[in-house]
Amino acid sequence: MKCFVTGANGYIGRSLLKRLVQQHHQVIGLLHKTIPRQKENGVTYLQGNVAEPESFRSFLKDCDVVFHCAAKVSDYGSKKEFYDVNVLGTKKLVEACMKYDIGQFIYLSHLPYETSNRPSLYSKTKQIAESQILKMYRKTGFPSTIIRPGNVFGPGDATWVTVPVDAINKKRLLLIDNGQGIFLHTYIENLLDALMLCIYEPESIGEIIIITDGDNSISWGTYFNDLATILEKGPLQRSIPKFTAKLVGACMIKLLPPLGITPWISPLAVDILTNKNTYTLEETKNIIDYEPKIKYSEAMEHIATWIKNEYMIKK
Repeated sequence: MKCFVTGANGYIGRSLLKRLVQQHHQVIGLLHKTIPRQKENGVTYLQGNVAEPESFRSFLKDCDVVFHCAAKVSDYGSKKEFYDVNVLGTKKLVEACMKYDIGQFIYLSHLPYETSNRPSLYSKTKQIAESQILKMYRKTGFPSTIIRPGNVFGPGDATWVTVPVDAINKKRLLLIDNGQGIFLHTYIENLLDALMLCIYEPESIGEIIIITDGDNSISWGTYFNDLATILEKGPLQRSIPKFTAKLVGACMIKLLPPLGITPWISPLAVDILTNKNTYTLEETKNIIDYEPKIKYSEAMEHIATWIKNEYMIKK
């Protein structure tokens, strides 16, 4: 198959390129600005902006599958930044795909976490993009599939591996509500298995599909302490209440970015780390016959090996 991947330099995008090449697909990867340090052999790389598809539109011709992984993924930023990429960019990419009659459009979204009536700009714009895609499917039959993964993690991931690892090493990681929130872990290889199933399963067209490892029993406290064990650190004991974390996060988001300082917590992060939602895979299995192959314990073994043999040595 001829496959086009946006967000080719993100964690999911890079991993997806590698899997597609391994399975002998013809692969085109769209980068925004940053050139990857290590390019994947067998991938044609392009630089462009999803909101300006004129520069790469012709490469969509004869594509069997377009994986839309690119997004403005951040806990903070201007409303315009989020809308330009997540809403307008998706809309224009869909229009370009329709022009060339692509076989399937797979959109990487996310599971909602917020418990308030005011979702983050990231969540809000992803929801709008989902609605646009579903509307186009119902109106024209546009062959689209929406994937909602949980917390994607694995060797090489920054968000849920290297960032907390660095925080643990610097003794800066605090639990929220004693780490009792549910970690909806989604190992990267399991997610890639699901994406591969989608491109061969016509029943996935027009569906919203939830992908996790199917295990709602691991708390964030358990996960972060497992990372601490890998690092040969003592158990994490410092914790702050959710209310306090939300208040601190809201203040940081408002005050620090204008000073060029990255906030260490945000209201969205607090919602994720105190998540109480659980998800089953029953409906997912009915659509694509998905069964996560790598369980949490094995995933942590892979992560431990990567941290010890690659990440900590480079540090």
